[in-house]
Amino acid sequence: MLNQRMNLATLCLRLCEEIEEYYAGSNCQLKPMLKDEAFEKEVAIGEDIYHALYEIMCELIDIFRKENDKIIVSTYQTGIVIAGLEIAGKNLYDLCLVENDKYLIQRSRLGIALVFLQQEKIKVEQVYGKGGGIELL
Repeated sequence: MLNQRMNLATLCLRLCEEIEEYYAGSNCQLKPMLKDEAFEKEVAIGEDIYHALYEIMCELIDIFRKENDKIIVSTYQTGIVIAGLEIAGKNLYDLCLVENDKYLIQRSRLGIALVFLQQEKIKVEQVYGKGGGIELL
């Protein structure tokens, strides 16, 4: 299916559609907000990276979403931002520490997906402040 080039807006919408299917029947509401430049920004993505992004997004929503709040998935510059998560005081990279050139991964799909994306040079950053969340670049 993937291993292709697409614009950032299409990637974001595909991820949102699949995540909405995953949460169908729950009280989790996802709202995509695409910036105009996302339709012009082209990205190359393989199926393995796509699935890792999907896993990270689902796990982050499962673990860090606020009750009865909308999760906003938006595009920003060259990445995707997930807002509406409650991650203050937590560090995602505690799930996959690097020590002596070895990864110490906690038992979670989130930790494994984070390591995989690090190896593929995809940055996952926490965003602090009002509407804080996660930025995937």
